[in-house]
Amino acid sequence: MSQGGNTCRRILTWADVSNGGGIGGGAGNETLEFSTANAFTLCPFLGGKAVLYCNGDNVAAITPADISTDPNLAGCLGITRRQCAQNEATSIITWSRGSAVSGLRDRTFNVVNDAGAIVQAQWKLGDVINSSPVIVGAPRERYDVLYGDTTYAQFFQRYKDRRQVAYMGANDGMLHAFNAGFFKTDESPIDGTGPTVQVRFTTTPKQLHGSTDCAGLPCDAAVTQYAFRTDAPLLGAELWAFIPQDLLPQLRWLTVPNYDHAYYVDLTPKVTDARIFTADADHPGGWGTILIGGFRLGGSCTNCTSGKGTPRVVQADFNYNGTTTDTGNGTSGSDYRVFLSSYFVMDITNPEKEPRLLWVFRDKDLGLTTAKPAVLRVNPSTDAKTSSTNEKWYVVFGTGPTHHDAFSTQTAQMFVVDLKQGPAYADINKTSGTSGSTSCSTTNPCIATNKSAASGQLRAYSTGVTGAFMADAVTLDFELDFRTDVIYAGSAICNGSTTSTGCTGTGPVWRGAMWRLTTNGGSTNPDNWGVVAGGIPSCAAGGLRCPSSLISTFAYTSPQATTCPSPSPCNVGPITTAPALTQDDTQNTWLFFGSGRYYSTGDKSNVDTQHFFGVKDCIINGSCTNQGVERNNLFNSSNVVTCTSCASGSNVSTTGSTSSFTIGFSSGGGNLVNNIQNMDGWFTTFNDPTKGLLPSPPAGCPPTCLTTGERNVSSATLLGGSVFFTTFVPSTDICQATGTGQLYAVYYLTGGPYTASAVGAVPSGTNVLASKAISLGQGLPSQMAVQIGAQGSGTSGSASSAGCTGRITGFIQASTGVLGQICGTSAGSVWSHLISWRDL
Repeated sequence: MSQGGNTCRRILTWADVSNGGGIGGGAGNETLEFSTANAFTLCPFLGGKAVLYCNGDNVAAITPADISTDPNLAGCLGITRRQCAQNEATSIITWSRGSAVSGLRDRTFNVVNDAGAIVQAQWKLGDVINSSPVIVGAPRERYDVLYGDTTYAQFFQRYKDRRQVAYMGANDGMLHAFNAGFFKTDESPIDGTGPTVQVRFTTTPKQLHGSTDCAGLPCDAAVTQYAFRTDAPLLGAELWAFIPQDLLPQLRWLTVPNYDHAYYVDLTPKVTDARIFTADADHPGGWGTILIGGFRLGGSCTNCTSGKGTPRVVQADFNYNGTTTDTGNGTSGSDYRVFLSSYFVMDITNPEKEPRLLWVFRDKDLGLTTAKPAVLRVNPSTDAKTSSTNEKWYVVFGTGPTHHDAFSTQTAQMFVVDLKQGPAYADINKTSGTSGSTSCSTTNPCIATNKSAASGQLRAYSTGVTGAFMADAVTLDFELDFRTDVIYAGSAICNGSTTSTGCTGTGPVWRGAMWRLTTNGGSTNPDNWGVVAGGIPSCAAGGLRCPSSLISTFAYTSPQATTCPSPSPCNVGPITTAPALTQDDTQNTWLFFGSGRYYSTGDKSNVDTQHFFGVKDCIINGSCTNQGVERNNLFNSSNVVTCTSCASGSNVSTTGSTSSFTIGFSSGGGNLVNNIQNMDGWFTTFNDPTKGLLPSPPAGCPPTCLTTGERNVSSATLLGGSVFFTTFVPSTDICQATGTGQLYAVYYLTGGPYTASAVGAVPSGTNVLASKAISLGQGLPSQMAVQIGAQGSGTSGSASSAGCTGRITGFIQASTGVLGQICGTSAGSVWSHLISWRDL
């Protein structure tokens, strides 16, 4: 960003001057550049101290008496009220763009320039904490390969050499797009001994103003290459940034010298391809690439009644009509605006052009936007699977918490929004009466989407559970017919009452559930989705449709302190991540997910026992039909010990014994795999003393430090029949934001170690036992990313940088900044191979 200057940065935003909720089109488009040239338009939205005067008196000079009456005019002696407000807006804009402004927070620091001299520079980029960078290059959904969609093949051919762009949110109020250049591979000689492949990123496009011939490819026609931008941005340069409207009035917090940290655009962007556009040169066949952004714990919400998330209401002359007291609803105009945590959807198809904001989703019942959305396609079963005639694309959002400590005072819901049209609104900044059950006033304006069937643009599906919020959503196309069959999402539920100060739950404090929302075979009408009455009170009347609970409790014969009553059932713990999905050889759909939270100081000290689950959903393959019955007959895999080399004929102990193995893994009568296949799945407990941690616990770590308070707060990675997932044990010191991480590797059908070790093995007498988990050392670990490549010398479970014997390398980012590298081995092959053939 240091090479982009401050004045030439391209920063965009949206200001809903019309109060209509939509972005507008053509001359009515309300997106604009975030620059001092637009200070007059942006002034009301920035919510400065003098915001009442953005369009105020521009004749009379401010006197000492005026400042005594209104201290917000301090520093503006001798200029007009409008000039005072506009100057303040200009300062906020200038500072936010990266320039120093006298009286505002100092952002200079010393750096060494290319000449080796120490110079002062302005730090422009806000901290990037929870919004992981997403790299977008060639279209990645490959619907042409999966489903034979020839229109997507044309789209892919057009953009297969697309500029790589890194998208990430930051706590400076912006979504940033950075140039990652063009990915190239070259063969070059080294010392005359022969060619070697060089992989690099460059600023030179692969195909400059060329064309791609689709002859022999599943395309409809030749694809003309698009024009590349002429400014040739450097690698790492910022291409553009976007500030969501709902964060505009909070930018001034950043400029305060004694700034107290707050979150802004802190959710990892969701990027995918969808056929929702009018076919044109940039969108072959109507295909395009979209980005969906959110704030995570940034912004405010209607039901956030305490803390930093309380509704951010600004009174100003938003209508530019000379008054600041208009109270109209929607386009009738209101001078009382509320700014809520929201989701925004952008068209980023062609990185050589500016992005286009498509729509924004805000609602009084949405809460903070912590849940990552999922995108799905449905299509009538009577249409060809790739037909676009009657297809519909939707995006699913889960409601979030109502406080930055991640608790909720409202009912958890799923919102399903038409991806092409976006939401329609029933109320926008309504200041009187009610909106649903919410009272609206000038101190709490209401924003509510239109959820009626007539609008056709949004549906809400309630879980019927209060004091809860949803986790990230995922979708499944069970039959691979280009029609989504089900959406899954977990939830975190206060196991007691929730007040404005927090959750008062006990034994355990938090519980959870995994929810399914079926689409009735891919129906394009969301009114047919879900169930009418799946044991959920809110579905009992009015013909409402709701998701059903896959699992919320399970049997546990050995009661756990503070977690399970005596006798069972045991509560599933809070689920805050998306499940990983797969199918087994008998067409069972499996979900893999863990429980645990890590949002607040209270979460650090929580030691409620948590678990990891592998659960089958028989609804999806039709082997069961009652969605009101939970799938909670689970095998306890906590004490499963597996031999990789056994002295006896059997190789599995289910009692934790490391010397007596009584059954086979997948062969022989009563073997482990068959036993679990006759049940609904398995679970494993995190305070399991048999997991065989390697290497030994860190120095000074007592025997319980790797188990007490252990929880799962990232999604699992499925690879070749193995489930890899990380856990975290926070430090109990409230002054230390650290702890210890673990990596587990279990077989997907059993929840225990596989017969060939995935992450190492330990000798035990005459036997060798497969490790279930290994220590990752200090720091909160991320989900494991996987690289499959050339064979090296590192053994399973080792942190080798020389490649791995199994050719599988896992990468795990720790909160300490360390990028860990672990060798692994999967239970089955991860490479495609020939399994049969026949002559035709």
